[in-house]
Amino acid sequence: MFEELIKRFPSVDERHLAGLAEVWSIEREKVVDRMLKIADDEIGPVMSFRARPEAIFQLAKLQLWLDARIIEHKTKSASIDSIDVSEERSSLETPMSQQRIENTARICADRIWKRFLDDWSQCFPLVIEHARSEREPKSSFAPRKFSGVKDMHYSPRFSNEYWAAGAGKRIRIYWRGIDERIRSRDPGYRSWGSEPFLYSQKLEHLFGLIEGDASRPYIRLLDMIPLNEHERRCWIAFLLAQLFRTPSFALKFLPIIKDHIEKNNIEFPTVTRDLRRSYETLFINHNLFAEFYRLITSRQWELWRVPLGHKFIRSDDPVLICGSVKHHSWQLVYPMTPDVCFVAGPDHVADPSAVVPTNVALGEIQVQTVNRLIARRARKTVIGAPVADDSMLRILLEGALCSSSQPSKWREQSFPEYWGPIV
Repeated sequence: MFEELIKRFPSVDERHLAGLAEVWSIEREKVVDRMLKIADDEIGPVMSFRARPEAIFQLAKLQLWLDARIIEHKTKSASIDSIDVSEERSSLETPMSQQRIENTARICADRIWKRFLDDWSQCFPLVIEHARSEREPKSSFAPRKFSGVKDMHYSPRFSNEYWAAGAGKRIRIYWRGIDERIRSRDPGYRSWGSEPFLYSQKLEHLFGLIEGDASRPYIRLLDMIPLNEHERRCWIAFLLAQLFRTPSFALKFLPIIKDHIEKNNIEFPTVTRDLRRSYETLFINHNLFAEFYRLITSRQWELWRVPLGHKFIRSDDPVLICGSVKHHSWQLVYPMTPDVCFVAGPDHVADPSAVVPTNVALGEIQVQTVNRLIARRARKTVIGAPVADDSMLRILLEGALCSSSQPSKWREQSFPEYWGPIV
């Protein structure tokens, strides 16, 4: 909402626009929540998880459309400068506003969302999933408590492979030893970026689908081929999953949600198992994905490239958010290969539908700055391409590796790293 207001009213005070955006976003979310509730009450839960990427995209488009309609309605009879933020906030609870929200939600449900649900139920029928489970042979033995994979990757193997070299496809892993000195080893690329029992098997399967969808736009971006809309939303879903699926993020999120539950006297268990279930709801939160989609598509995309003789590293917390989110000057930085780094922001684009990455050649000092930031944000390890002489990188890592994560280590003491399967 704020991005749309800035684009339409560039000369208006940003603080005023931010206040209006906050209130009008609440109204928009009330419409969307009510629309989803109407559809669920009247036709039931008919959407397969396989339709989720398409649903996220369509919900994002619907929210952009609602943003425009709300702004047009609010400014039709009053100038943007004369609209009082506090009055707008108070009016949300008036019968007139409640009726407008209800009417808009009804229109969106009947004319838009129910039609999508009908299409998705035909493309991805739920009965197939049930039929498949019924056809599976039944064992005469008691069911096992755990089935599935134990080691779960938070850094996909296909993206790790870009750092691999040689016949054995080795990568170089760096970490800080007990003596605080930098240590390294050169295993196969498949062995890095995984830990036991990070997620439920259902979520692990979902990540596999997201990675499969992202493999094509990943290659096309590296080849400087513009993405179509489907590829672009698959890429954005991949970035969001990469941001949230790491052990580092989970270990920060769990104590936060635990504190929130306890401070607000919410009737929800705060044992690690149940908190992990709460954490996994992030990946099926349509509003979260839609908001992330709007943020990324509204920013300039760039591909940063290294000069000859230099390489990017990647950390076990691979997506970096730099700059100031509060002041809308943030950047998303994601190393794709040792030679290329994807960056979104901080600059805005006039037309979000026409995002085309720009090639940016970095200098030696700039590459070192990026690598230092990557190393500082790492939880435990970084990887690099195996080279004969990595002395300069080791010097950089001596002063930077994991340095920004040390103050928050106390949080992890309450949540063991190896949690066991979610059953």
